[in-house]
Amino acid sequence: MEPEEGAGVGSLIENRGSYVEADLRVGLKCGNSQCYHQFTACMHVELLGIPRERAGVADLELEAATLGQALALLAARFPDLGEFIAGGSLHPSLAANLNGDEFITDPRRALADSDHLLILSADVGG
Repeated sequence: MEPEEGAGVGSLIENRGSYVEADLRVGLKCGNSQCYHQFTACMHVELLGIPRERAGVADLELEAATLGQALALLAARFPDLGEFIAGGSLHPSLAANLNGDEFITDPRRALADSDHLLILSADVGG
């Protein structure tokens, strides 16, 4: 399925050969200039190590209903980081931590409002 020209909210973006639904418009609900909206949970995302170097930012706010959607938005927004994201999953050299409680890998994992998602190099911290 090819994206329609001039598509807005809910437009399709290419992510490693497949298309995912995403909206990269800025600041629609929470007023944060770095918050990308369309999905349901606005969360804080922090990047450490290689992900921070690749994205060029330490943290941002974004909205996503699942881990896979959050990763697809990150890949679309930061193409250099996107090299480590495929099919809604992280490359094995990276890890995702949710709220400092658990490492998550399932792209279908639901995310909630005000979750804190940490994307880091798998070897950070020894």
